[in-house]
Amino acid sequence: SARQRLLESLARADSRELFSEWRTGRIKLFLIQRLLTFRAENLSLAEKAWSLKNSGNQLQNGDITPLADFLEQGQSALMDPWGQMFQVEYVQTQNSTGTTNFRAVFSTTNMDNGQRIMFPDVNAGQ
Repeated sequence: SARQRLLESLARADSRELFSEWRTGRIKLFLIQRLLTFRAENLSLAEKAWSLKNSGNQLQNGDITPLADFLEQGQSALMDPWGQMFQVEYVQTQNSTGTTNFRAVFSTTNMDNGQRIMFPDVNAGQ
């Protein structure tokens, strides 16, 4: 997709190029992408820690507020760049031995364009 190509080009972009062409808006997309990736990685780690502490249970009703206790930034780490709380859902996965597991997938909506963003991106097969 065009979005995927743009995000891939940002991953390879030279920071001097992004800054010199700041009027194109690519630098904003680059920073949002990095921030969301960083937040999602931290949320995933916090969710794993919470789950281990709670006998392997899943968060209930998509409520991620219990994760704040596992994040240095607390409640603010649960918020996306648009001031909304991230959402969580569990997707079923199967490993190479056939064992079924559930994985937390965090999401938000880009308030600039209405696009749903998921981490890890289940549509990209990550």
